[in-house]
Amino acid sequence: EKELILASWDGGQLAVGPYLVKAKKFRAAMKPDFDDYEGLAEFIFNLSMVDILSLEARRIGLEDDPEYKRKLKRFKELAMADIMQNDSLPIASQPDEGEMKQYYEDNPDEFTTPGKVHLYEVLFNDFRTAKTYALKTRNLEKFKALASQYTERSGKRASGGDLGWINERMYPRLYKAAERAAIGDVIGPIPMGEKHSIIYVADKEPPILQDFQVVKQSIKETLEKLRRSQSFEKWVEDQKENTSIKIYENNIRASINKAKYADIDDSSDTEVDSTEG
Repeated sequence: EKELILASWDGGQLAVGPYLVKAKKFRAAMKPDFDDYEGLAEFIFNLSMVDILSLEARRIGLEDDPEYKRKLKRFKELAMADIMQNDSLPIASQPDEGEMKQYYEDNPDEFTTPGKVHLYEVLFNDFRTAKTYALKTRNLEKFKALASQYTERSGKRASGGDLGWINERMYPRLYKAAERAAIGDVIGPIPMGEKHSIIYVADKEPPILQDFQVVKQSIKETLEKLRRSQSFEKWVEDQKENTSIKIYENNIRASINKAKYADIDDSSDTEVDSTEG
């Protein structure tokens, strides 16, 4: 079925299989239904834009255009340089198990899933009110009822102030406060700009260090990339030492527009004697 032709146009066509592969990159809401023929045709046109443009370019003879040839030549040079830098230069050696484990132990933050906390919050306009309610609201149901009535956090009254699971990047101050608290604690007031929050700590998950075997392949790729970079830097230094670049000073002088500098006012260099004789 994937070989069946889904659509065709003058000079090109698209089968079901390639269409499904290309369409995976788009959200479901952006993809048309198969019974929406006009929408599907427009979607396929946009998917195949590069192919359609290339076909038209060949039709009008752009393959013989000097600018096309110049860009094609430059593209080939850049592609060869990229392959030379990233694939062709020898690496001293492949990272072994010991080196990978050492990198894992030296860089634990790279392999740690951040901790997170499940919070409910009531955001108040003033400190005194926040402190009063923090002292007398100690169970979750009362806290949710309080949030439903008073929280100033946009869109959170309907959910009883539920912020869901948050990490440090989302709400740094709230996370830091909750990190030091126990599940079931009410914390606050916590300054939030000109307002003040109190939070209920519903649940917590600590940071988790991923197992070495899970991240071993990514460590290997990181070390290989590092060694390729080091190999390239060494190659560049060797080329600098072994490559002689001659500067043609006469040609530089010949390229200067001397007339541009011929009318420079030299009056500033002339000394004027203002002493009366």
